Amino acid sequence: MITTTEVTILNSTLAIEDPMEKLNYLKGIYSWLIPIMIIILALAIIGNGLIVVSAPFLSSPVSPYLKLCISLAAADMWAASLLITGLVVNSYLPVVIGVQKSSKCVDAWLELFRVSGMLTSDMHLFVLAINQFFGTMWPLKYKVMVTTRRIRGIVLGLWVIPLIFVFCWFISGENDGLRHEKCHMWFYNRFPFRITIFLTFIIPLVATLLIYGLILSKLLKAKAEFEMTITDRRTSTRRSNVHSKLKLVWTTLLIVSTFSLSWGLCVLYFVLVCVDGCPFTYNVSYSYPQFFLL
Repeated sequence: MITTTEVTILNSTLAIEDPMEKLNYLKGIYSWLIPIMIIILALAIIGNGLIVVSAPFLSSPVSPYLKLCISLAAADMWAASLLITGLVVNSYLPVVIGVQKSSKCVDAWLELFRVSGMLTSDMHLFVLAINQFFGTMWPLKYKVMVTTRRIRGIVLGLWVIPLIFVFCWFISGENDGLRHEKCHMWFYNRFPFRITIFLTFIIPLVATLLIYGLILSKLLKAKAEFEMTITDRRTSTRRSNVHSKLKLVWTTLLIVSTFSLSWGLCVLYFVLVCVDGCPFTYNVSYSYPQFFLL
């Protein structure tokens, strides 16, 4: 989020009264923290970029799961690119370099794409869970339900719908957001917008975890049944299929867990702390040491 990194550090400067001391304090932190974050995000871009670039070389037919994974990698690469741009434009240039901005319009557009990109990645994981759920519960009907045409439509929707949804927020208020002359985002620092983004993010994420719980229960039960039966060629094939699905589910769960810890904490902070209406108020409700208790 546009203010998460900046506000977290700003809370540690409450005891500093002199504005120049505050600026120097922030400059000292940003000068090493932001380059480290950029390097980490650049590695994420490279890793996801390799997945996207390898897509044309996959042997046909490409499974719906792989198509969704490639789209997810592209979404993560896009989100990481926006985070780097935001760190440079919103934090490094104005604080460390001292570049002054006369308008907030670049910030507004960056944040629009950044929030929608986060929701796009979140919805990708949700759709991946549904895809694996259908493949596990109804394997014989899977190819009929999950067609190439439907997957293409779903992928398009995963990219377009979050962008339109967030864009509507940025133009919903008169003289606010993108409808303001200098793009001041008053709505962004208020509770209604933040709780909406939080719920839009957290509900699919919780649903994703519940779906994988059902899938694991089904596969582990099938695995236990196979281990109690006499092995023949048909049983061996089905057992191998269950084992491969289990590996796939565990791998995807690892991705979901990593995503939940990284973005989940940011979104939790996003909904808890803001200027107006949130449980905690910037620079008022808590000090820097108390931030770690949230």
